[in-house]
Amino acid sequence: MNQISFGQGVVNEGDFIQLVCSVVRGDEPFSITWSLHGDVVSSDPGLTTSQIGSRSSLLMINSVGHRHSGTYTCNVNNAAGSVSSSAELRVNGSEAVIEREGRFRSQIGTYKTRAVLRGVCVFVAEPPEIGSFSFSKEVMNEGDFAQLSCIVNSGDEPLTISWTFHGDKVGPETGITTTNLGTRMSILVINSVGYRHKGKYTCQAKNEAGTRSYTTQLKVNGRITT
Repeated sequence: MNQISFGQGVVNEGDFIQLVCSVVRGDEPFSITWSLHGDVVSSDPGLTTSQIGSRSSLLMINSVGHRHSGTYTCNVNNAAGSVSSSAELRVNGSEAVIEREGRFRSQIGTYKTRAVLRGVCVFVAEPPEIGSFSFSKEVMNEGDFAQLSCIVNSGDEPLTISWTFHGDKVGPETGITTTNLGTRMSILVINSVGYRHKGKYTCQAKNEAGTRSYTTQLKVNGRITT
């Protein structure tokens, strides 16, 4: 099999990376699997593995986070035996003061050290950051179509994105629907705006490092009574 490598010493958070594991010789059929620190890698929204034909497997990380750092191993098995190849992924981190018990403190909590590079370097998980958003018109009319797009511009995955209306969870019974697109975007849609929809809408993004939110207001023209 080929020797796998990430191709550079240290990668930056947010980078896209991939590894290709190919079996050069040997009798089929093969079983090709991936592991991280000895644990089997399973596909999730941020990390995927794909079989390419009968002799190759591809591992992809769409947006590198500190949680992805470590040693990745490709394992190949057939009836005659097994072989493996490993590569280390190192992600740029932030230095912090290390306490005697090998832990450190920051504004977002207490974390264990996760790597040692030329002394002690601690990788700090990054909380989410949400880009600003607003409705297409300052004041909507009854019956208008309204949409909001909440995009998490930065922050380590996995992320949980949710919506609230006046502090209450948004549900389809209110005539409002929400849809997640990928791992960093959620859309809120009101197909037909009514007066009951006026108020404050909040998008909240959460990960292991913290929670962030952004709020915008929907104004709806009122009825004229005589």
